[in-house]
Amino acid sequence: MLLCAGIFLFIAFSLLSFRPSLLLGDVGGVKAPGADLAAITSKVEKAVASLRGLEFKSSVIPETMSTSEVRPYFLKLLAEEMSDEEIKAAEKTLVKFGLIPHDLDLKETIVELFVENVGGFYYPKEKRLVLVGQSPFVYQGLWGEVLLAHELTHALTDQHFDLEKFLPSQRGNDDFDLARQAVGEGDATLIMFEYMLRGWDKDAGQVPGLLTMLELSAAVPAPATLKTLPLVFRENLIFPYARGYHFVSRIKEKDGWDAVNRLYQNPPSSTEEILHPEKFLAGNDRAVKVSLPDLSEILGETYQPLDQNTLGELNIAILLIEFLGAEEASKAAVGWAGDEYASYEAEGILIVWLTLWDTAEDAQEFYSAYGHLVVNKYRRENEEGIEQEEGKARLWMTEEDIVLLEKRGSSVIIVEGAKKEFLERLREALWSERQVASQGKGGQR
Repeated sequence: MLLCAGIFLFIAFSLLSFRPSLLLGDVGGVKAPGADLAAITSKVEKAVASLRGLEFKSSVIPETMSTSEVRPYFLKLLAEEMSDEEIKAAEKTLVKFGLIPHDLDLKETIVELFVENVGGFYYPKEKRLVLVGQSPFVYQGLWGEVLLAHELTHALTDQHFDLEKFLPSQRGNDDFDLARQAVGEGDATLIMFEYMLRGWDKDAGQVPGLLTMLELSAAVPAPATLKTLPLVFRENLIFPYARGYHFVSRIKEKDGWDAVNRLYQNPPSSTEEILHPEKFLAGNDRAVKVSLPDLSEILGETYQPLDQNTLGELNIAILLIEFLGAEEASKAAVGWAGDEYASYEAEGILIVWLTLWDTAEDAQEFYSAYGHLVVNKYRRENEEGIEQEEGKARLWMTEEDIVLLEKRGSSVIIVEGAKKEFLERLREALWSERQVASQGKGGQR
């Protein structure tokens, strides 16, 4: 998995400067809170129920976990979710794409992110809300109540919509998982702001600047590790909160909390719909599931499979930003319809990637942008001519790799790192056997 959906998305529920929540896992070593916290929780619980328009089916009693228990707990959970081999495969894939540096240890980065920055957890599996150590919001203060409101919103929506079922990791499509995560975090973040604004006679969506404040909160200097993270980590961490908040606010503004409730039965299918709520509301731009053909007969035993996943609009934009200006990158990622890549290992790493776009013009924008990326990514590159049946194609012989980029209609393929003797067969397989199918059950909105 590119960003370790079972792990990285798990992390995203628990970090950022305000450390809102965690929605996966099971609990060990928790302790009952003091009476003060119980009283504060009761107060916040009543307000959250009123703001959200849902009643708690049962009271939520927070528990606490000591900071010394966090690392062994998380290492245990990490081992249950992914093997070291799977994490290393994701790391190699991220490096090959150019999303993280060669010397970054993915497992250690994930562990340190959690251990250094976690403040609160909500666990659907055990129906428990856990606060870690001496977090500043454990007992008192407006900020503590605001953060507790965020956590309690997760507990409330779990009681009504079964978050464990709603948030399963769809292995092979981190983009799908991230979109669902954005619904849950956006819902809780909206209530968090509504709690702050009680008495102002304003909804959070009516107050300018809240989204900007939320985005900037990722840059707060408290978590030192966060500031040094690659862009792909930082953006994926803030996305569920900032963009999820914006998305859920738009849904509520249009049709009220009933429409937000319906998101748990009919959620967005991709980060594209979170980034562009108007596409979700129009109901005619669902993600397309793109399936790569079976390449095992071509690659044989020379290449060992590492990872197979979907980048989606968000992470395609992040990838392009790493090598291009933000304006060109964002423009080229818009119009995404679906994608799937697979990575393999021989002497080096091979990436085979099939992307589908809304229109031929959208495909052309991505094709042009990725061509610029290749030139900027490799130290030395020599472009060669290539024969093609239709569309456009470019082939580079670089110091490190052979890179093929080809566009036909609204599709673009990329083969990066293949041995020369495999290149033409891979190219033919991608064009002749590619499969696409509508993803998800969609339904009416």
